[in-house]
Amino acid sequence: MRPYTKKERIEILKNLLYNEENNPHFNLHLLKCEDDYLNMEMAYFENIGLEITSMDTGYNLKEGHTEAIVKQEDFIELYTQYFTGELLKKCVKPANDSVLFLKQLISELEESEQ
Repeated sequence: MRPYTKKERIEILKNLLYNEENNPHFNLHLLKCEDDYLNMEMAYFENIGLEITSMDTGYNLKEGHTEAIVKQEDFIELYTQYFTGELLKKCVKPANDSVLFLKQLISELEESEQ
């Protein structure tokens, strides 16, 4: 894998912004910077499990890339309760702030590209 180019990153951010603003089934939750959850990546795949990996792996599968997919139903239920309770109530930016942040980031990246 190769790192995304600046142009590709802008397109990804624009896609996230578009979906956040136009797709009622899409919810982007940006963490507040002061939170301690920034060193891990978690993705819940419905009916499969919860994938957990480090944020800074580089995704080089030949060099120390570690991830786990937890399929235990009790754990998934507890994680879902935690996510919808603690994390969403205390640790994420409000939706309006997230949209403003994305717009600002896109603008800054586009300006720096010129």
